[in-house]
Amino acid sequence: MAKILFISDLNFGSKSELPVTDEHRLLTLEKICSIGVHHDILLIGGNLFGTNQVDNVTISKIAAQIELLKNENTEVYISAGEYELENCKKLEESGLIILGHGTVHKGITGIGVSGFQIKSDEGLDLITQPETEYPVIALINATTSIETELKKVLAGKNDSGFVFFAIGGNHDFKIFRVAGKPVGAQCGSSEPLKRSCKGARYALSFEISDQSPDKVSRYQVNTLEYNEYKIDTAIYQSEQQLFEAIKDLGAKNLMAKFEFTGTNLWSTFSVNDLAPFFFNLETDYKYNTDIDSLIHQFRDEISIRGLFYRELELRLANSSEINGIDTAFLTALLNKMNSTEELCEEDICDLYNV
Repeated sequence: MAKILFISDLNFGSKSELPVTDEHRLLTLEKICSIGVHHDILLIGGNLFGTNQVDNVTISKIAAQIELLKNENTEVYISAGEYELENCKKLEESGLIILGHGTVHKGITGIGVSGFQIKSDEGLDLITQPETEYPVIALINATTSIETELKKVLAGKNDSGFVFFAIGGNHDFKIFRVAGKPVGAQCGSSEPLKRSCKGARYALSFEISDQSPDKVSRYQVNTLEYNEYKIDTAIYQSEQQLFEAIKDLGAKNLMAKFEFTGTNLWSTFSVNDLAPFFFNLETDYKYNTDIDSLIHQFRDEISIRGLFYRELELRLANSSEINGIDTAFLTALLNKMNSTEELCEEDICDLYNV
């Protein structure tokens, strides 16, 4: 029996859509290795590096973590892509085993690992059946989605010669099953690289016993987390209630993006007041632009604009004074004024006539 931990896509050196740095990735790798010392094998499904342009200080810190595993007799394998091969070779002395395409390496546990690199214009027909008497894991680094084709391969798993398919080069966690039993998995990126990488990120743990995987589980390993939220302000009774609801979502490791719809409730507070409760905070405003929401947004300003909206609110409260007003025209005119903060002479005349 062998206990195995599988990760992929840490992408050291990559430029991210999100404020994730190599310092965060190092913290994640440390967490992974603290779990890895309780396993016999650590599999890396490629993309440990997102580029060969990674500084030597970072590489030396990665090497220290791999050496820690080596000292605990945990074997570390990678199916490396061409763009990261140079950096991976710098880690060989620390104990990293780099698998060439189609090569099988049998470790001290008696489990074999076969590496495969599948490029964007290639298919899974490049995955050749191992001719061994011992169980072999296919460690695949795929630069394109292979899920559809993979299902066909997994359906015939009993004839493939592999006990498990560990697939890297992707961003989402997924376990593949045949007849209800796990036969392969992709663990996704260990740290969020794109906005599509929402929520927790995982390492996958499993055991190989009697030629089949067992005790499949996952560990959350990410240092930072990205999530998006849609907030309809219509369900909140007050600005304070909205503030507290968003504050409750806050976490020091959370990169959050909020999309606001409904009426703009912010007057005393601003969304920026919530920034200290998050690692990073982004906003997208899609408020309703009817007259009521505009009044609510600007009536408390100590300005001519605020005075205008307070007067407008009073007049709207007395319907006898607004009979005949084209409210759709007024709303469009007010939105133009608020978006450009200036009006031409014709606009002023229109506003006066309204």
